[in-house]
Amino acid sequence: MIESICGYLKSDKAELLRQNFIAVERDPVTVAAVAAMGHLNDKFFWGVLTATCWSEIMGAYAAQIACAVSGRYRFMDEYRQRLAPVRTHADNPAFVELVCRAMALGFEDKW
Repeated sequence: MIESICGYLKSDKAELLRQNFIAVERDPVTVAAVAAMGHLNDKFFWGVLTATCWSEIMGAYAAQIACAVSGRYRFMDEYRQRLAPVRTHADNPAFVELVCRAMALGFEDKW
C-alpha cells in the first residue's frame, strides 16, 4: 500500500512517507476514516448501497481520509471535488486506489 500511495507523490514526499508511514498508519483519526470507508465499500458489495451513488459517497469519505492525514479540514470540499471518482463501479481495486489517492493528497498538503 505504501508504494501505491507513493505513486501519487513527488519523490521527496514519497521518501518522507516511506520513513514515516507508521505515524499515518496508526493515527486514530486516519484509521477511523479508512475503516468507515471500508465499511461503506462492504455495503456496496452486499448491494445495500447501489453503485449509482458510489462516486458521491466514496468521494466524500475519501475527502475525510485526506483531511485526517493533512489535518486541514477546511479543505474538505476541495478534497471531495478532487477525489470524487468518475467511475461508478464499486469494486475493491477502485476502493484501494481511491484510499491511496486520498492518503497521498492529504500527505502532500501536510508537508
